[in-house]
Order: sequence, then C-alpha cells, then structure tokens
Amino acid sequence: MVPAFSKNIFKNLRQFDEKAAVIAVTLTFGLCHITGIWVLYAVLMGYLLTKVSIKEDNILHSMALHMGFNFPSVVIFVINSSKNAKEAVF
Repeated sequence: MVPAFSKNIFKNLRQFDEKAAVIAVTLTFGLCHITGIWVLYAVLMGYLLTKVSIKEDNILHSMALHMGFNFPSVVIFVINSSKNAKEAVF
C-alpha cells in the first residue's frame, strides 16, 4: 500500500519544482516510519530514494531498492516469530 501511495505522490509532484517534490516525498516517507530511530533512517532513505526516482524518471527503481533494504528485516521477523524456523536456522 505504501509503495502505491508513494507512487501517486511522486506522480502528482512532477508539476512542482524538483526541490519541493524532494522535500515533500522525503518528509512523507519519514512520517510513515515515525517510530524511534527509524525517523532518521527514513528521512535519509526517503531523500536517496526520491533522488533515484528523479534521476531514473521511474519510481520502480526506488521501490525495488526499498524492498531489498526491507527484505532482511522481514526474514528476521519471520524467524523470530516462528519457533520451528528458529530451530531450523539456528
């Protein structure tokens, strides 16, 4: 859901100058991750992903980078949530 939301924001902000679009998307991305230290990560990552989207003129690259960055966290979450997975891995 969030990638689709980001895509719509990115698409609609093309009518504004690049600086305003980068600031808006970066802050929105940061607000979506409003827990603890994740705000700092999200603002930096949001800025970098927005710049990638602008440079490539395609949001799919930044969506793939975002999913790749999140993948290890998902794996760790699944392992920690499942007793059998912990035993199989560790």
